[in-house]
Amino acid sequence: ERILNWIISKPNPARILDHLESLDAEQLSRLSSLAGLQALKAILQVWNDNQTSNDEEFWQKCLEESGFVLTQVFAFPVVILKDKAYVGGKIATNRGGRIVDFFLKNAITHNAALVEIKTPMTPLLHRPAYRDNTYSISNEVSGAIAQVLSYRHSLMVNYSTLRDGEDREMTFEAFEPAAIVIAGNSARELNSRTKRRSFELFRSQLKHVQLITYDELFAKIAGLVRLLESGDAASEEDTFQEVDWGFREEAPFSPEDDIPF
Repeated sequence: ERILNWIISKPNPARILDHLESLDAEQLSRLSSLAGLQALKAILQVWNDNQTSNDEEFWQKCLEESGFVLTQVFAFPVVILKDKAYVGGKIATNRGGRIVDFFLKNAITHNAALVEIKTPMTPLLHRPAYRDNTYSISNEVSGAIAQVLSYRHSLMVNYSTLRDGEDREMTFEAFEPAAIVIAGNSARELNSRTKRRSFELFRSQLKHVQLITYDELFAKIAGLVRLLESGDAASEEDTFQEVDWGFREEAPFSPEDDIPF
């Protein structure tokens, strides 16, 4: 699409089209890859320039316009059906409708997936508790998790009504839908071993929700850029080292400082 828009903007697009027609399949494939690479770099630049933005509507629009970013969250191919999607919940007075930030589905099985976003500035952790040995999760994150679980429940309860609506493009299934919360910046906030442990212990126990931070999401985009630029498969270790996570090594912990597991 970007290439076509560029061609149309030129004074003599016919000459450009003639040249494109002369390209073989391999050259066209490289041209497509180059366009994709530039799109990835563009969204990475948006992330680098706006990491401290606390404007949720900005991130909603950003992820809506660059839908390929959201696909990196899932282990299966997905398509975005709708942003700000209604997933049921209205009562007789037409109030109480639940609106999820992004409504997606598995491109193969058509099973639904829900994504609720906060911002990179959303705090991940609350004040330390239990003699400073661990941190509780923030109210903002726990609230977002409760919210997306409510949306998930509403979607499953109202599945028949929603699926049989007039919009046939919204055809989907609701077999234990995936639910995602995107919030916070781990590199900025999880700057100690105790904080990282508290966060990982919490999210590893989540049953129906996956919690991912913005910097983790965009680190996957950075890995794709590295892969496309090199033309070879990059190792996970190299990809990890490429990203500045902002972590600082602490002194070795002692039993007095940490709960022994």
